[in-house]
Amino acid sequence: MFRKLFAALGAGVVSVSAAVAAPPYSPYSNEGIDFIYNLLFCDDISAFQPKPGEKPTSWQATLFSEPPDIAALETLAAEVSQDGRIRSVAYQQLRSAGRKVPVKILLGVIVEVPLAEGLDTLAAYSEGGVRYINKAGKLGQARPELDHLPGLGCSVFWRGAYGANAARSSGCTGHSECHPIAAAGR
Repeated sequence: MFRKLFAALGAGVVSVSAAVAAPPYSPYSNEGIDFIYNLLFCDDISAFQPKPGEKPTSWQATLFSEPPDIAALETLAAEVSQDGRIRSVAYQQLRSAGRKVPVKILLGVIVEVPLAEGLDTLAAYSEGGVRYINKAGKLGQARPELDHLPGLGCSVFWRGAYGANAARSSGCTGHSECHPIAAAGR
């Protein structure tokens, strides 16, 4: 779907990833930035666990409770103000527990643009949060409650969801990849 959409918009060669090799990936020269990059995609649920000796946040306690607290996972997954990545992991945990999850709920859009100098990665999530890693491995983020970039997360997210000329408005002219993250899996 995205391939046809971006081709129609003149974005050049575009590929949409469905299921790819297992993480972690290391497109940047900094191990910490690579870790954050891999968190964007929600592929490795264990990366969201608290570090040894660290007290779990409430969402971590819900995500990794044994046995799974299905009601709490359903509540976390359905909470629209929650980080889209956390909701994605909650839906993954529900699927792992054999529960059905809703389809056609878009939780995030990640656009990667490989450049000669490195990889630019922009991720926008359903709650309005944005993460950006530039080609040099510098990290930027905006969250709705911080209001650094008002409306940017919503703009990128909805452009990714509905294809409103996202490629042209971002200045993308070469190869790029768009990775949707949905409740039913990517």
